[in-house]
Amino acid sequence: MNEKYVEALEQYDMEILSVRKGRGSWICETRSGCRLLKEYRGTAKRLEFEDEVLGMLDTRGSLRADRYIRNKEGSLLSITGDGTRYILKDWFMDRECNIKDGFEIRQALSRLGMLHSQLRHISFKEEWNMGSILPESLEAELERHNRELQRARNYVRGKRGKSEFELCVIGNYDMFYAQALEAVEGLKGLWEREEPDAGCCDELEAAEVRGPQGRGEPKPLYLCHGDLDQHHVLMGNNYTAIIEYNRMHLAFRPRTCTVLCARLWKNRAGISIWAFPCWIPTSA
Repeated sequence: MNEKYVEALEQYDMEILSVRKGRGSWICETRSGCRLLKEYRGTAKRLEFEDEVLGMLDTRGSLRADRYIRNKEGSLLSITGDGTRYILKDWFMDRECNIKDGFEIRQALSRLGMLHSQLRHISFKEEWNMGSILPESLEAELERHNRELQRARNYVRGKRGKSEFELCVIGNYDMFYAQALEAVEGLKGLWEREEPDAGCCDELEAAEVRGPQGRGEPKPLYLCHGDLDQHHVLMGNNYTAIIEYNRMHLAFRPRTCTVLCARLWKNRAGISIWAFPCWIPTSA
C-alpha cells in the first residue's frame, strides 16, 4: 500500500477525520471541510500563478473554486522523503453537471460567465509570462490544423487500394478544406476592424494584451479556465463549483464556451440550437 501521502498530510495544519482513495488522489474529510491531496508534476511558478488568480475570485456566493491550501511552512508544495511533490486544495463531493439536463447546462454556462466576468478584471502581470499561459494564437492553431489536413489528404491520395471511407474523404476534402480556410480568414478579420469610440461598452476592449506571437496588433485575450467540460462543473446545494484550473491561460474567451457547448452537443440526441442568453436543447 502506498503510504507516501501520509507524510505529505503531516505537513498541513488540519485535523483529519478520514481519508479515502480517489482517482490518483486522496480525499480527506477534515474539521474544516473536504480536501483533496494529489501529486503535482508542474512547476512551482505555474502553481503560484494559479493560486494568486484563484485568490482574487469572489467565491462567497453561487460560484466556488478549488483553491490551494498552503502547508505549515507556507508553501503550496509539500515534498516527501522520496522527492514526490504534493498539493492540497479545497474539494467538493458534489456530482458533475448532468449533460442531459437543460437546466444544469444553462446553469453551468451562467457560472462560466460569472467566472470569466471576474477573470477579465484581473490585470496580467509580467511574472506570469510563461509558455503555459501564453499559448499560440488561435489563427496560428487553425493554420497548423489546416496544414495537418493537407498532410492527411496527401497521405490518403498516395495510398493504393483505398477503402470506401478513404474515397469518401478524398471526394469531400475540398469542400471542408475551403471552410477551414474561410474560418482562418474570418478570424483574422476580427482584429482588422477600426478601434471603437472612447467609452464604448464593447467587451472585446477589456483587458487587451499583446498577442504571444509578437505580431504587434492588440488581441482581446483574457484569462480563461482553459479546459472546461462537464467533469469540471460540480452542482452543489445553492452553488456551482468550477474546478481544475491547471490549464488556465490567456485566450479568446468565447472559445471556452464553444468548447463546452461542443462537448455537450456531442452527448445529446435531437436538435440543439444556440440562442441568447443561453443554450436551449429542443426535440427533433
